[in-house]
Amino acid sequence: SVRHWLSLSKDDATHDEMINALHMVELDTIILNFPEGLDTIIRPSGDPLHFSEMMRLKLAAALLARPRMLIINGLFDALHSDVRERIVQRIMGLPFTFLYCSNAQFLDGFDGYMDITATTQYYYQSRAEYEAHRHSER
Repeated sequence: SVRHWLSLSKDDATHDEMINALHMVELDTIILNFPEGLDTIIRPSGDPLHFSEMMRLKLAAALLARPRMLIINGLFDALHSDVRERIVQRIMGLPFTFLYCSNAQFLDGFDGYMDITATTQYYYQSRAEYEAHRHSER
């Protein structure tokens, strides 16, 4: 069930903590609209959730654990850009280190940006600095 999935990250999580974690990833309304709510059974395929919703459920579980560092990889890029941006903005307000490894268009608001290729590594203080460097290489 959704409840069981979330409790794997924090076994003493309260109902409200679970709902808050689901809200952070925009799943609270979806889950609460299922007839069984938090007790909805999640099949191995993820059903009744879609792929992107399962990814968000996994992220909610990670947030519930209150990590000191959260690393999100490029699979998160599969989310619709508007949803992804809202979730990232919420996560950026939390008190831990957040690394987002992405091939998606840059989001504003990070402390810095890194561009890592097979042969080079660059660190930029801002998105504007990154854009200026990218345009100077053309």
